[in-house]
Amino acid sequence: MAAKVAGSNAQRSKNSGIKTSVKSSTLPPVPELEKPLVQVSITNPLKKIMYWLDQIRRKQTTTFAIKLSIPLIALPVIAIVFFQLGKNFALPKTLDSTPQPSPKASITPSSDLIISRAGILKIAQGKETRYLLNLRDGRIIILEMPPQVDVKKYQNKQILVTGPYNRTTSIMKVEDIAEIELFNEVSTLPTPSPTPVASLIPSPTATSSAQP
Repeated sequence: MAAKVAGSNAQRSKNSGIKTSVKSSTLPPVPELEKPLVQVSITNPLKKIMYWLDQIRRKQTTTFAIKLSIPLIALPVIAIVFFQLGKNFALPKTLDSTPQPSPKASITPSSDLIISRAGILKIAQGKETRYLLNLRDGRIIILEMPPQVDVKKYQNKQILVTGPYNRTTSIMKVEDIAEIELFNEVSTLPTPSPTPVASLIPSPTATSSAQP
């Protein structure tokens, strides 16, 4: 009985001609997966340059804003650093700006010459005692006597002094002093007496006696 039922069902399905199909669902495309691995694009740089020039020509002014954040603790350090830099840079400028004095010809005094002079020693008494040497030609030289010399024994005497002499101040530092002794005695030489000379002219008496 069961075999008959199965056979009848198969016969029905053949006679009806019904076909069955199974549909498979497709996944939607993912845009991230569709991107290429390597993509090269070359842009035109001249177009950007022309755009920048056009923007500069239109604005003609460009404003730059710089914002710095400095802690309060660092302000004294920065102030000291800028002060030292300004001081170092300002010092050479002040040195260059100061006018330099023109060089002047310095006249160096001539060195003292060690000479010897003879004259009469004079002592000038006043607030200061001065020792003067009166030369024979009338000139006067100021003498600086050493303390160990007894000047009074040479006063108003002819002396010879030696030492360095300054022509500008007419001052001589006496290193050696000596008294000059004058010999006034003149030795007289004996004058020879004149000898008689015989006359060669005959006397008139001799001539008269000789005649006959």
